[in-house]
Formats: sequence, C-alpha cells, structure tokens
Amino acid sequence: MNALKAINEKQGQELTKASNLLTTQEAKLNEASTSLDELKNEIKNNRRTEQRLRRQRDTWAASGVLAFIVGAAGAIR
Repeated sequence: MNALKAINEKQGQELTKASNLLTTQEAKLNEASTSLDELKNEIKNNRRTEQRLRRQRDTWAASGVLAFIVGAAGAIR
C-alpha cells in the first residue's frame, strides 16, 4: 500500500512539473508571437516608407528632367 502511495505522489509531482513546463512554454510562445507581430508591423511600415521615398525620388527626378528640357528649350530660342 505504501508503495502505491509513493508512486501516486511521484506521479503527482511529475504532473505538476509537466504542468509548470507547459505554462512556461505557453508564456514563451505568447512572447514570441507578440515579437513576430511587432516585427510584421515594422516590416509593413518600412515598406510604406520605401514606397514613399521612391515616389519622392521619382518626382524629383522628373522635375529635374523637366527643368532641363525647359532650360534647353529656352537656350535654343
């Protein structure tokens, strides 16, 4: 009888350890998920910034070409 009681106690301790490990792993997974969400949002913001900067670059390039054409046309007259 005492042997069975000891086995039950040991199993209870092992189950408690397993439960604690599961809780710890769940917390780590939640933290990783939060970090991934933050990273995903940063990537989206970076893409938007890159697109905006490309539009600005293209606008300035087009303005420069237009100014050159207007200047060259003025020099020809």
